[in-house]
Amino acid sequence: MTSLIKLSRSFISIKGEGAEKFLQGQVSCDVKTLTDEQFSFGTINTPKGRMYGLFKIIRINKGFLLCVEPSTASMVIQQLSKYCVFFKCDINLEISYSAYGDIASYSSKDPQSELYPTKALNVSKTSHQICLKLPSLKKNALFEIWFFEHSAPENVDDQTSDETWSTFETLQGIPELYAATQEAFILQDLNLQKLDAVSFKKGCYTGQEIIARMKFLGKQKKMTYLLTSPDKITVPAKSYIYASDGSKCGTVVRSHWANEIGSATLAIIKDSYVEENSVAYLNPECTIRFTISALTYS
Repeated sequence: MTSLIKLSRSFISIKGEGAEKFLQGQVSCDVKTLTDEQFSFGTINTPKGRMYGLFKIIRINKGFLLCVEPSTASMVIQQLSKYCVFFKCDINLEISYSAYGDIASYSSKDPQSELYPTKALNVSKTSHQICLKLPSLKKNALFEIWFFEHSAPENVDDQTSDETWSTFETLQGIPELYAATQEAFILQDLNLQKLDAVSFKKGCYTGQEIIARMKFLGKQKKMTYLLTSPDKITVPAKSYIYASDGSKCGTVVRSHWANEIGSATLAIIKDSYVEENSVAYLNPECTIRFTISALTYS
């Protein structure tokens, strides 16, 4: 059996007979079409289309469960609570769940593999765990497992940190939202439309006008790219990245380091810059080169 990595996650439940109708008018993804065997990325936005919540969502008994980066949870609950009072549903921070990651080291001979879904964005459930298969661009598939409090796993890898998991996640092109970047980006900046985090066919939701305008009327001039380097350097989210002359050329979404990988950063960069340049820097002194790669999601 493989060893699992303890992850830093917060969980929010929205339960009640009005939960689906409430969320459908607040989030970018289409919760009506979400089945018990699927999960979806989604965003919660201001009227100007700026994200203050980025989440994974699944159906649970009597409602839905959202998984978010912990520093964003309080704002998500605070903002959603303003509107859920008009619906027959309750929103709560859930402390009965814990999250772990597996970097696809399982094989067909591993009994754990029978509990894992085979397709990206799919979910498998048992009485004590929920397993999600994340989208994968590289050879390593990522599985995120949510355990109920009474059934947390014993096979935890104490030698591998959440930072290593975050580095692998970054290589897959999966963005993250932090307190520092709440209300800083629209979802297309983070390539989230390519991860099925938005439905352009569903009804109205907060921020839809701006998001739809970018899709149907605007021309997207920037997106998230992957920056990699064998050297160890990371910077906080919302930091700038720099061109070789020291000028600012992009904004960091997330930045991580793992010994077996090196440094991996997701950054929002103008397409016009990438067309003419293949490198960028995380510090204005331009001492460590990062190679820029486009993210092609399948």
